[in-house]
Order: sequence, then C-alpha cells, then structure tokens
Amino acid sequence: MPVSFKKICKSCLGYFAAFVVLSGFYMSLAATLPLNSDSVSAVLEAQDILQGNVLLHCWDLSTEPYYVTEILPYVVMAGLAGWHLSFYYLVPAMLMASMVLLAFRLCRVLAPRGAWFFLALVAAPTAFGVQVMLIPCIHMGAYVGVLACWLLIFAQTKRERAAVWAVFVALLVLCVASDDIVKYCFVFPVLGAAVLLSVQKRRLEHSWLVLCLLGLWRWRIR
Repeated sequence: MPVSFKKICKSCLGYFAAFVVLSGFYMSLAATLPLNSDSVSAVLEAQDILQGNVLLHCWDLSTEPYYVTEILPYVVMAGLAGWHLSFYYLVPAMLMASMVLLAFRLCRVLAPRGAWFFLALVAAPTAFGVQVMLIPCIHMGAYVGVLACWLLIFAQTKRERAAVWAVFVALLVLCVASDDIVKYCFVFPVLGAAVLLSVQKRRLEHSWLVLCLLGLWRWRIR
C-alpha cells in the first residue's frame, strides 16, 4: 500500500473520530436547551419532504427558506435512520462538528502553526454563542457550505479542474438560495478582496470567481 494512501486513510480516520466525538459533545450541550418553534418547523418541513412534498407546497415559507442548509440535513438523517426525537438535537450538533472540522482544515491550509488557536476560538462552548447556535441551527448549514467553498477555492488554485469549479458553483448557488447570510459572510468579502487585489496588481484577478459572484448577487437581489 503506497505511503500517501496510508497517510490519507489515517487522516480521514482522524477526522471521522473527531467528528463523532464533537457531535456527541455538542449534542450533550444542545440537549440542555428547550425545544422551540424555529427548529420544530424545520423538522416538520423535513418530514413533509420525506412524505413526498419535495417543494413544500402549501407551506408559508420566508424569503430565506433554509431548504438546503438546515432542512435537508434533517431529511437525510431521517431518511437513513427513520424518525427519532434525538435528531432534533443530533442534526445541529453534527452541523456544528462539521463547521469546526472544516474551520480546522482551513486553518491547516492557511496557517498550519496557528491552527489550534483558531480551532479553540471556533469550537469553545462559550465562544460565538455555541449553545444558541445549536437550537435551532442558526445559519450553521450556511457556515458549513461557506467553509467548504473556501476549501474548494484553495483546491482550485493549486490545480485547476473543471469538476472542482463546477462543484464550487453548484454548492454556492444552493447556499445563496437557502440563506441570505452567505452574501455577507462570503460573496461581499470575496468580491471586496478581489477588487482590492486587482487594484493593487493593476490587473483583473480571479476573473472567473468575480464573474460568478456578481452573477449570483444580481440573481439573488431580483
């Protein structure tokens, strides 16, 4: 077995173990909080989707439906394991664990020596209102999607592949359509950084990324 393959398997196993531990930890925190109507509505919508109402007809949805970022995780979990009350707490915990691990991976890419410091900031129970984010899933699905988009961008800069770009565009479209906060935590900051970098270097930088984000922005505000 090649050394690189063994290394990848070991890394994946480590991430999986960390995901299981963090999910259990955050679920224990979530279980201390009472149920509320926001999360219950997401669970009921997921149940209706599994019963065949995929487009949620007759539901009075907000302009931000959270369809992909918060409802579909309940659909996947219930579709795989059936319905159980614990999923009300487990799904937000798993999203939070995913967010922490993606943040850790991003730190490893950007600043390997400072990864533990940033991980502690994101993962600490009292930082960024972790308990509040667990019930309901306050934008956590969107944060997971945004972090995944960042990792795809860095993967694309190392080796340009059409498949990676296609996955990035599809994921970003789904996230923007589901949660408007993606504009403020990803689209606007990336556009601003690209403009500043283009001015500094006196040439258009990351043109495909800029065109994609501008197209998403114009589509979303219509």
